[in-house]
Amino acid sequence: AGESPPHVAVGLSGGVDSAVTAWLLKTAGYPVTGVLMRNWDEAEETGGECGFEKDQRDARAAARAMGIPLTEVDFVREYWHAVFEPFLRDFDGGGATPNPDLACNRHIKFGALLHHCTHALGADLLATGHYARVEG
Repeated sequence: AGESPPHVAVGLSGGVDSAVTAWLLKTAGYPVTGVLMRNWDEAEETGGECGFEKDQRDARAAARAMGIPLTEVDFVREYWHAVFEPFLRDFDGGGATPNPDLACNRHIKFGALLHHCTHALGADLLATGHYARVEG
């Protein structure tokens, strides 16, 4: 008997790229768990439905259609402190053109999410619908 394939957590956003990533991994024989991140609490600002709720419905539907488990994780606090507050400081300081997506990738997607997937979920690998290689 061969070695079992590694467990892959997929950052499932509700979009096509991440759903295709999960599907490709599942059909290749990997055990896959979808992980949906909440990074911003838009409902606090608008008082109504936010874009996350649509993403949540879409991610749940994709996971259900593929027959994979989906877990949801809340990184609102981490995003606020590691991404949004530094963005405001950089913007107000005028010394640089801030790019919150870079900080989000570094601190949330390949920081907090990777840690959550490998420690809380026991995943061996993290995949997303985006191109990145993080080693170390």
